[in-house]
Amino acid sequence: MQQAVTEMTYTSDLIFNVSGSILAGIAIFLLREIWWVLSGLFLGFFGNLTNVAGSNWTATYEEPDAAGTLQTVTEEITLRQFGHLVRGSGIGKATGDRNFVVKGHIRRNIFVGSYSISGSRKTKGSGSFQLFVEGNERNMLGWCMWHDADTDRVEGSTYRWTRPE
Repeated sequence: MQQAVTEMTYTSDLIFNVSGSILAGIAIFLLREIWWVLSGLFLGFFGNLTNVAGSNWTATYEEPDAAGTLQTVTEEITLRQFGHLVRGSGIGKATGDRNFVVKGHIRRNIFVGSYSISGSRKTKGSGSFQLFVEGNERNMLGWCMWHDADTDRVEGSTYRWTRPE
């Protein structure tokens, strides 16, 4: 009888500890996201938070084709901003079928983020970027890196985003 109680106590302690650890991890992740939003909203009202939200961003970069020749690629991107957090979507203008999602955050005047092909779990076509937001908030310049489908290598390029006034 004593052994059954000890095993039951051990099992319930194990379940409690595992579920507690999982819940703590989720809470920490959510608190970080909430902090990015709330601190950004505070800066938006009382400070000078860089604003990249909008629907008219045009991004360009150079990508090698299957033969290795560099081609200039243009994308149309729409961004939504919630405090420091930035989310968005885009489409490649040349292909018309390469929809992608953008996730990132603003740190002072730097936009750091990642992108991936919408609905794809593959690493090909996914990448990251870091952009300097100019003072007029109409131009961003930086670098991007991605796993290229044509070369099956990690590629990189300068990355320029512009939007009309």
